Amino acid sequence: MLPREVQALVVQRVAHNSFQDFYRLCVSCKAMRALADEDMVYASFDLFKHPSYFRVRSSLLRRCFREGNPSALHIMGVEYFFRHEGHEEDLRLLRALADAGSGGVVYLCNDKEAIL
Repeated sequence: MLPREVQALVVQRVAHNSFQDFYRLCVSCKAMRALADEDMVYASFDLFKHPSYFRVRSSLLRRCFREGNPSALHIMGVEYFFRHEGHEEDLRLLRALADAGSGGVVYLCNDKEAIL
């Protein structure tokens, strides 16, 4: 059997690559299911790969956001800007995303600061 740390990395990579495979992994093995609720798994989800026919549930989005997930930061930042007109909150979220290494957001933040 693989060490727990290696199993956790497997769950994290599967969660990042495919929601369908992540679901299959969770239902196929109790040990993997136990690892699926760890913080790093929620930090690694790519919410843009989420099936379009299945809307991102707010609880999943909030949990990913709490763990500093880059796609959750992006979704929340755009939502604040367009729905709530929370420009300061939006800029803070997008700045956090830029600090996490998303190059396209750096341009967006600099452009937005010039506008505001």
